[in-house]
Amino acid sequence: MLTACTATPGGGPSGDDLSTSETQFYSFQRTLPLPVSTTPGDTLYTSEMWGIDIVEILADGRSVAGNPSYIMLDDPNTGPIAVHSGAYLYNINLNHMLFGKLSKPFEYSLVEYSIPKATEVLVIRYRLVSYDGDPDPRVYTLTARRVG
Repeated sequence: MLTACTATPGGGPSGDDLSTSETQFYSFQRTLPLPVSTTPGDTLYTSEMWGIDIVEILADGRSVAGNPSYIMLDDPNTGPIAVHSGAYLYNINLNHMLFGKLSKPFEYSLVEYSIPKATEVLVIRYRLVSYDGDPDPRVYTLTARRVG
């Protein structure tokens, strides 16, 4: 179940400064949705690896640091996808949270995040990176609470 709402810091009227969503997950469920606002016709990266820029991850209130990853990707899946609605959903795997930045064709840097398996509340703050490589200034926040 995913619920979403938008608000501005300080409780003002809805706007583009902050988008928040909440979901629940079970200990055996290791996939979470990261929703982003789009406009029909926007072009995004197919893969969340390139389409999401992690701002901050908190596991039970503690910061989760990203570690550089030096793996070689056989197929980095840097292709585009055109969206046809006002929202797009990236799904992330909590067992393998790998995100990257492209600098030139076929040149990239990767960061990996490891989430403790016993995490009760996970907060992920992130930005959308459009296919032209410009990160959206809007910061999204997903709060995921473990149940069961």
